[in-house]
Amino acid sequence: MTLQAHDVELVGQVSSGSAPLEIATCAAARIVDVGGAGVGSGDLRLSSGELALLTSGNFTVRASSGGLIRVQGVSSGDWSGIAGPVLLDASGATGMVSFEAVSTWRALWARGGAGVNVSASISTVSGDLTLEGNADYLATAADPLHAIAITTGSLSLSAVGGALTLGALGQSGVIGVVSPTTWNASSALRVHAPVSVWSGSGAVSWNADADRDGVGALVLSSGSNVTVAGGSASLLSLSGADVDLLSSVGGVVAGACPIAVMPSTSGVPMQLGGSWTPSFYLSAGEVSLLQTSSWLLFGGSAASNVTVDGVSYAGGASPVQLWALHAGAGTSASVGSVTFSGSSSVFASTLDVRAVGSVLVAASVSAMNAQPTAGLPGVSIQADFGAFACLLVCWFVCLFVYLFCCVLVCWFVCLFVCVFVCLFVCLRACLLVCLFACLFVFFACLFAGLFVCVLVCWFVCLCTCLLVCLLVCLLVCFV
Repeated sequence: MTLQAHDVELVGQVSSGSAPLEIATCAAARIVDVGGAGVGSGDLRLSSGELALLTSGNFTVRASSGGLIRVQGVSSGDWSGIAGPVLLDASGATGMVSFEAVSTWRALWARGGAGVNVSASISTVSGDLTLEGNADYLATAADPLHAIAITTGSLSLSAVGGALTLGALGQSGVIGVVSPTTWNASSALRVHAPVSVWSGSGAVSWNADADRDGVGALVLSSGSNVTVAGGSASLLSLSGADVDLLSSVGGVVAGACPIAVMPSTSGVPMQLGGSWTPSFYLSAGEVSLLQTSSWLLFGGSAASNVTVDGVSYAGGASPVQLWALHAGAGTSASVGSVTFSGSSSVFASTLDVRAVGSVLVAASVSAMNAQPTAGLPGVSIQADFGAFACLLVCWFVCLFVYLFCCVLVCWFVCLFVCVFVCLFVCLRACLLVCLFACLFVFFACLFAGLFVCVLVCWFVCLCTCLLVCLLVCLLVCFV
C-alpha cells in the first residue's frame, strides 16, 4: 500500500496487514518530518501519534527527488503496529536524512543520497541499524556531502538484537565523528567508509558483540580507514568477538590517541600473527595497520591467552601492551597467559607484557628504544604479579607469627626452670647462697634456653613457613 501526498493527516487506523506500507511526497525537494508533535515546518508531517495508527509489515517514508527527512523524536510506542523494519529513503542525488532528536526503532534503514546527519542518539530494540550516507553512489567534487556526519558528542548508535552498519560497500564519502561517542551492536558492527574523528575530547568506543554471547565481529572493510585528528579523542576502543581490519586505504591512524583492541567476551584467547584461528584473530598485517604515538593495548581483563607469532610492528606505539589479565574464575584453564611462539617477533617500540598466569617465550622476541628489562631488550614482563605479591605477604606474616610464638614459649620455659631450681636450692642452702645461685641459674637458663630454642626454631620455621605459605597462596590467590 502506498500513500502519496503533499501532506497527510491521519485520524484513524491505517492497515496494510502484513504487507509493506509506504508514505511518500508527491513533489521533488520536499521536507518530511517524522515523529514528535507534528508541529514542525515540514511539508509532510507524520507525528508520533500518527505513526501509532499504522499497522503493516515493513514501513517506508520516502522523500522523492532530493527531499529531506527530519526525525523529530520516535519512541518504542510509536511503531507498535509496524512489525518489520522502517526505511527512511531520501536516496536522490541531493536527498538527506537528519536525526534531530533521540529515536528508538524496531529496526531501521536510513538512506541519504547527499548524506545522513546525526545529532541525537539512535537505537533499535530487536533488529539492524543501517545508515547509508551516499545512497546514490555518486561522488563528485561539487557534491562533497556524500557522508555520514555525527555532529554532536556524547551520543550513541545502538543496534540491540542486530547489526550496526555505517555506509555501504562501494560508496564514497567520509563518516565524520565528534567525540565522545559509542557504537554498540549485539552482533556485527560494520564500517564501510572512511571515518574521521575531527572534533571533541572524549573516548570513541566501538563494540560489536555488545551482548557478549561470542557472536559478532567489528569489521573495517577494504574501503574504510580511521583517522583521529590531534586532540579530538582520548581513547579509540575496538571490541568484539573478533576484529577484522580489512582496510586497504590507510588502516587506523590515531595520532596521539591511544588504541585498545579487546575481546568482548570474558575468557577469550587472542591470536596475533601466525595462522588463522577460530577465535579472536589479528594477522600480522592487521596489527601493523594500528598506528599511534601513544600506547597500543591488545587484551585486557577479558583476555585469557594472548599468543604472538611472527609479528613485526613499526606503527609508532609506545608501549605495545600485551595484557592477559583474565583471572580464570576459580580455575586454571582460562587464567591469563602470554605466549611467544612460532616465528620471531619484532617490535620497534617498548613492549609491556603482563599475565595473571604465565609468560612463555618459545620464539625469539625483541623490542627497541628501551632499557633492557627481564633479560630482553626493551621488554618489561610481569607474570603472576598478583600471586607473587600474595606469596610475599604470606611469607612475612607466617614468619613473624611463628617466631613470636617460639620466643614466647622460650620465655615461659626459662621462667619455669628458674623458679623450680631456685626453690630446690633454697631448701638446702642459706639465704645468701640461694640468692647468688638463683641469679646465676636464672641467667644461665635464660640465655641457654633462648639460644637453643631460637636455633632450633629458625630451621623449623623456615621449613614450616614454606609449606604454610604455599598452602595459603593456593587457597587465597588462585581460588
